[in-house]
Amino acid sequence: MRWATRRHCHIDRAACAWLIRRFLDPKAEFVFVDDPGEVPADATPFDMRGVELSHKGGECSFETMATFAGYLVHGVLGATVATAAVFLPVYLFVVVPGKWFRRHERHPHLQGFVKGATAAAAGAIAGAAIVIARQTIGGWLSIAIGLAAITLLLQKRVRAPEPAIVAFAALAGILLHD
Repeated sequence: MRWATRRHCHIDRAACAWLIRRFLDPKAEFVFVDDPGEVPADATPFDMRGVELSHKGGECSFETMATFAGYLVHGVLGATVATAAVFLPVYLFVVVPGKWFRRHERHPHLQGFVKGATAAAAGAIAGAAIVIARQTIGGWLSIAIGLAAITLLLQKRVRAPEPAIVAFAALAGILLHD
């Protein structure tokens, strides 16, 4: 099946594409368009103006798509479970204990827990970076771009925003690719 969305994919559309490939259509083909009027007749549009599978009220497209995917897989029950799976963790781990965290934020055990959890998250992110690097860094150009990005991120004189580093690295890859 073909799926269509806007060009210049950001996190919400990337998450929707993952959801489609993971739960709905493992062989999905994605088409990127500039305008909803350019969507091919055989493609299902998502995350664009005027289509059903897009932002609804305060929800992002991923939330809408998760509910839709749940419905396609198991009807109303699936939609309910998928929607709860998106919202419940945030509610249970942030909203519910929020007042307790604020009341006990200076407690040494809670501070230790937060430091440990943060270290574990940093380790998981570093591990993911290593996996991605192994899959994508191979030639001299990708090695040079990767080293330049790490150097910019680690230097202390000028704060370089990560999205700008990624954008410049992508541009360098386009310009220098052989």
